[in-house]
Amino acid sequence: EMDDEEDENVGLLRDTFEAANIDVIKWIDLDEEEDVEISGIVSDARYAIPGDLFVCVDNSSDEQDPHDGHEDVGDAITLRGAVAVVSEREDGVAENANGA
Repeated sequence: EMDDEEDENVGLLRDTFEAANIDVIKWIDLDEEEDVEISGIVSDARYAIPGDLFVCVDNSSDEQDPHDGHEDVGDAITLRGAVAVVSEREDGVAENANGA
């Protein structure tokens, strides 16, 4: 019975985007028929846990805590176990993800 409860918290990446009505310009390293199970969404790599979708946020202009999440792709994947990444830019991000 616990397995059923855990399954409720897991969704498919493509379904999540479709349900949120988000247009994806390009899928990288995800074939047409492939999908990824995600169990959470996080925008700070320090709080990512296995199964999460990591969303890169560029807060470089934030005076309190300037930081560009695009630089944390490798950490989110290798150190924290994120299974997918959302980014507004491809440069540097794909390399960080593939190296992870």
